[in-house]
Amino acid sequence: MARSTILVLTNLFPPHYFGGYELACADVVEGLRKRGWHPLVLTSSGGTRLPPREPAVLRLLQLNLPGMATPRRTMAIAGPIWNRFVLQVVSSLVSARILHVFNPSGLGGLLLDGIHSQPRPVVHDVSDPWLLDAFRGDFWFNFVKSRAGTRPKRIAKAALLRGIRQLLPVYPIALDLTKSYFRSHFLKEQFARNGMIVDGVPIIHHGIRIADFATCETPVDRSAILFAGRISPEKGVHVMLQAVGLLKDKPLMLGRRISVVGPSPDLDYWHTVQKTARQITSSMQIDLRGQIPRRQVPNLLANHGIFVLPAVWDEPFSIGLLEAMAAGLAVVATSTGGSSEVLRDGENALVVRRDDPRELADALLRVLSDDDLRRRLARGARESVRRFDLDQSIDAIESHIHHVAT
Repeated sequence: MARSTILVLTNLFPPHYFGGYELACADVVEGLRKRGWHPLVLTSSGGTRLPPREPAVLRLLQLNLPGMATPRRTMAIAGPIWNRFVLQVVSSLVSARILHVFNPSGLGGLLLDGIHSQPRPVVHDVSDPWLLDAFRGDFWFNFVKSRAGTRPKRIAKAALLRGIRQLLPVYPIALDLTKSYFRSHFLKEQFARNGMIVDGVPIIHHGIRIADFATCETPVDRSAILFAGRISPEKGVHVMLQAVGLLKDKPLMLGRRISVVGPSPDLDYWHTVQKTARQITSSMQIDLRGQIPRRQVPNLLANHGIFVLPAVWDEPFSIGLLEAMAAGLAVVATSTGGSSEVLRDGENALVVRRDDPRELADALLRVLSDDDLRRRLARGARESVRRFDLDQSIDAIESHIHHVAT
């Protein structure tokens, strides 16, 4: 099959992003473009000012995610209707062979229903469990199911639904993931347990540009501790800070540099992190940086020696973990969800129980006090991450697209 146009749909696309999901989407789009495909990205502006005109990127969709300004009730309905209309128009104008969907959360159930009502194959890049509950909290479908209070309201609602039934669905279509791919074995098993048909659906792990993390431009501080990722409760930043607090009186921690870097979509949680950090800064340097440009990540990693991933949820599959391992950091992490497909306790990381500050503190103390252990874990990490090369991952995605489209 000749390479052709692919319509790529995602809620955010760089320069707007919250984490690895959107960056992975950009990597796949660029990789497919270099291989001769013609990806056209349909996305939102992220709720901010539009960037300069971009080739093959349409920022037409309306986005409503937690942490963003809450829309009025009329906009909560109008946004998803607009998104469905935009999809129908773009789809009719673009002769794409495939609809490649990354993260449609925050774009509305009407759009997701519209995606699966398309005549072309739909390929989801399943990087988290969001699709399992995609319609459960959707404003439109919940409105349809809800019971209006008074009799006049019930009559008005029934009239509205009769009039609109020819244009919009009142019940969501069943999602078909049989042409998709999962980013970890854990995710595929999770969907199977929830009754989704996933037999024969491939696993294609995320990949990274390993060479980007092999060298550094500035001197390395191998005594520094780093958390890099989305600063939200499920990522467990508070657990890391609690663990560090348990060690604050240890001579080994005097002057120790600890960095917390990443976007913070949950402002209440960000304030909690700031408060916790202030309580333990008397003996250590705690740097809360927020989000940095992606191009600065290799240098950030090169200036730290220990990477902490204290996730308290089932981490689907962490790209940040792969990058830290490629950079040769000693990893201390919970082996939850997809992380268990990468981490080996004592070989390429020290694995700790989730939500256990004491065990995390003990593991940090082990690495900080034993240079041989740190170097051994770093070597094991570099060796383990070789199988997660970005080009190999995109090769697998391209092969899957060829298979689905024929």
